Amino acid sequence: KWRQLSERALIDKSAGSDAVTTQAQWPEPLKPEAFHGLAGDIVKAIVPRTEADPAALLLQTLVNFGNVIDRGPHWMHGATRHALNLFVGIVGSTGTGKGSGLDQIMDVFREVDSAWSSNPNIYAGLASGEGLIHMVRDETFRRQKGELVVDDEGVDDKRLLLVQPEFAQVLEVLERQGNTLATKLRNAWDGKPLANNSLSSHLTATGAHISMIVHSTQDDLQSLMRRTMILNGFGNRFLWVC
Repeated sequence: KWRQLSERALIDKSAGSDAVTTQAQWPEPLKPEAFHGLAGDIVKAIVPRTEADPAALLLQTLVNFGNVIDRGPHWMHGATRHALNLFVGIVGSTGTGKGSGLDQIMDVFREVDSAWSSNPNIYAGLASGEGLIHMVRDETFRRQKGELVVDDEGVDDKRLLLVQPEFAQVLEVLERQGNTLATKLRNAWDGKPLANNSLSSHLTATGAHISMIVHSTQDDLQSLMRRTMILNGFGNRFLWVC
């Protein structure tokens, strides 16, 4: 139905039912006002040294900042608490520099917080909900001679920035039967506790602060982002920049 509505919207009524209007330039560049403040200054400093689009640089700068700053700053929408963990999707043709510039942005924030930059999971591949929880897992215990002892020390720093240069691979994983990754990512964006209650293992992650940057081509996104991913709110949690 949405496709029919969008196609119908392109019909030029004044020129007859078979005529299609000339579409405006798309995507439109961000206006200069978008690049205000410190984030804009960072982008302006990096632009001369990269082929990346300024819009992609700006959104990725905001994601890095929001992850470094952790879960303290937030705002309330009704009774729901929103921290600064953003999910951003960078969409562009192959060779348009979607990924270029990100390393330079991350270098800026490595200088801000070296502990944050040492996280080895930044470019980790996403394969399952359980794997996601393991990256930010809580401490676990086991009984030994009637006493509780630490089984796994867990992760102290729950800030996790996930970068997925090939989002198509993640979308294919989400289609696997029984895979819970999409559900866990939605809960991560919402700031909810994460848990895996399988019989083989029991993992939890509380207080996790997970942000995400994905890169995709428009063709991959349109062919692999299934209708269910749109309707269940997974795709809706991303800020998309083309």
